[in-house]
Amino acid sequence: MGRDYIDEDTFLNFENGKNLAAIVEDTPQYLAFLNPDNPEHKTTNFCCRLRLDKEEDIDSVISSVEKKYRKENVVPRFFIDERATPSMAAFEAHFKALGSSYTIEHDTDIIMRWKAKEDSAMAHIKNLDATKVSIKHATMDDLEALTDVLAASFHNGDGKDILRFKHIKQLSMPDEYKVTITFLKLDDGRQVAVSAAVMFFPKSRPDLGLLQLVASDPKYQRHGLAAASTVQALQDFAGGRDIYLEVYEQLTHAKRLYERLGFEEQGTFKFFQAHGVHTTHLI
Repeated sequence: MGRDYIDEDTFLNFENGKNLAAIVEDTPQYLAFLNPDNPEHKTTNFCCRLRLDKEEDIDSVISSVEKKYRKENVVPRFFIDERATPSMAAFEAHFKALGSSYTIEHDTDIIMRWKAKEDSAMAHIKNLDATKVSIKHATMDDLEALTDVLAASFHNGDGKDILRFKHIKQLSMPDEYKVTITFLKLDDGRQVAVSAAVMFFPKSRPDLGLLQLVASDPKYQRHGLAAASTVQALQDFAGGRDIYLEVYEQLTHAKRLYERLGFEEQGTFKFFQAHGVHTTHLI
């Protein structure tokens, strides 16, 4: 199998980053995203696609990028992928030499792709009780419900205000971001948001889409509700596009879910993240 899937998947993620960033610095050596108004949100404040000619350039480039982030009161974060040049190992050695200034986390993504088929994935939600479960296309009116689902789903240190800021941006760009949200009617009559799916469609590539995230409140898992939001999004928005997603290699349960919905593994993509140490005053 070729490695073209990496080109398409990274393209989608880079374009998504550009859409969500207040400041984008796109150079031949790196791509940097900054959101000074939401500095604690890790996935919209980072530097990636590092492509340097010589190992001796690493120090000057990293130092220069660090200064840009700290000037904006944003903790510097670097995403170093397997295509980094001169090499991942050279960058890792640099960050390790900085000692306690950075923490390093290695991961491997499994990249998966979904192609529209005649046998629609809608079969996965046909058995849901329509009197209790409803799925809708999210609008700005659903911002708080969407934020609640994300906050319950991901325990990554990002608070509700941080998540809300990101989703305001996404919901304000309905041509590029399509969001489905699933509600469950409880026995006491209350309706609660239990899952959501967010898809990204870059204007420059109408043949591609990214399943950017799937969220499910842990209190209501194992009832097919995460699949419900995802299937509805694919059914309503994917069209004839190839849809990509990434899932951490160790999340085998998530991979199985996506396989049941028709996603196929394309291959892996190795990377590490170097997280700068947070200080009270960055400048």
